[in-house]
Amino acid sequence: MNIRHATPNNLEAIYHLYQTVADKTVGLARKSSEIDRAYVQNFMSHAMENGIELVIMHPEENDRIIA
Repeated sequence: MNIRHATPNNLEAIYHLYQTVADKTVGLARKSSEIDRAYVQNFMSHAMENGIELVIMHPEENDRIIA
């Protein structure tokens, strides 16, 4: 399992992950209709400035973020 720091280039993959999780589970505080790219980009910017953001890559598809 490959765990690494997220980069700005991961915006689209993280956005799609948020959409998928919001559509299929009740695990997020937001509905998929409330999550747009600006929401994810804002979250990522705050994490980059004040915290940490990690992603877990799919074990067989190196360009796919699964968590």
